[in-house]
Amino acid sequence: YFIRQKLGTDLLDAPGGAEIGIRKDRLVCDVEEFKRLARDLQPEAAMSWYRGDLLPGFYLDDAVEFERWLETERIALRRMASSCCWELAELKAAEEDPVSAGAWARRAASYTPYDEAALHRLIQFLDDLGDRAGALRAYEHFASRLADEYAAEPSPETAALVDQVRSRA
Repeated sequence: YFIRQKLGTDLLDAPGGAEIGIRKDRLVCDVEEFKRLARDLQPEAAMSWYRGDLLPGFYLDDAVEFERWLETERIALRRMASSCCWELAELKAAEEDPVSAGAWARRAASYTPYDEAALHRLIQFLDDLGDRAGALRAYEHFASRLADEYAAEPSPETAALVDQVRSRA
């Protein structure tokens, strides 16, 4: 009764009286729209729904399983967003729009900030676009963040890739 009073009578669906459902044609959820559009191979539309991490700052006392589920969901959504951005980067590169392609590639890599494979892909992609300076900046940013937060260095493979880019600069 209270929910119907606050949200309206046409939002809830109660076919048997004991169960209450939400009419999906009346309520839109950004996460579900993002997932649907990403699955339907509509990356640009999907990214218009992606709002960043799911429930940032949300915490429940004594809900360890919920916290695990939430972190798993956040990771999956970030990966999906990164994949959509890479699709858009490749599309823009094929359309010979290097500025947009580079922007989408940087955004893709930003969703997986400690993944060296993603960094390799970004460096190679920017280098292929002719943005060697951007590729080197991406490496420097990654290396700096790794040093500051973990007192670590990028792998030798990453260093070798960057040396290849530098040799062509």
